[in-house]
Amino acid sequence: MIIELIVKIYLEEKLDVPVFLTKPTDQSVKDYCLIEKTGGSPRENFLNQSTIIIQSYGETMQDAATLNEFVKDEMQGNGIDKFGIASETEISSCKCNTDYNFTDKTKKEYRYQAVFDMYY
Repeated sequence: MIIELIVKIYLEEKLDVPVFLTKPTDQSVKDYCLIEKTGGSPRENFLNQSTIIIQSYGETMQDAATLNEFVKDEMQGNGIDKFGIASETEISSCKCNTDYNFTDKTKKEYRYQAVFDMYY
């Protein structure tokens, strides 16, 4: 199974917002996540490596920022009661490389972007 689909299925089970692989055309959807693979490296020691971006969209800046925090907790765990995607799927490790405000000011779309390094 492709890594994007594994992440999509996992997040759909964990989040209360829709998760897409392509931007939805339905303008009524305000809060959602968008998953994209931006890079990777050849298999080494039986493991693939990919860089996955998850964009968290919200109706407000606070909604987008809050959703981003939920995404980071669900993907890599929070060290208390969540263990992350690596504990429930065929993914070996998931680490948040960075996250930042990625608001599109021309379209007035509030979004945050989290970049994850994943091995699977």
